[in-house]
Amino acid sequence: MPNELTIGAWVSTTAGCPVRYQLDHNPDSAAFILGNPRHEFEIYLDPTTLAEMVRLGTQALRELNMTEVQEQ
Repeated sequence: MPNELTIGAWVSTTAGCPVRYQLDHNPDSAAFILGNPRHEFEIYLDPTTLAEMVRLGTQALRELNMTEVQEQ
């Protein structure tokens, strides 16, 4: 049985971090590349996981924006 998650490193970003995606590395997943060519972090997501990341990311962004408004 293949692993559902393989961990090799962690990453933290700040505003302005370049983000791009590529679909040509693996036909079964999307590659997201964070950072510039000298310092990159890649994450490959299958369609099901990507959909869940979008759903949860939308929720997290909504909560972060609410926190920001409350602090003002």
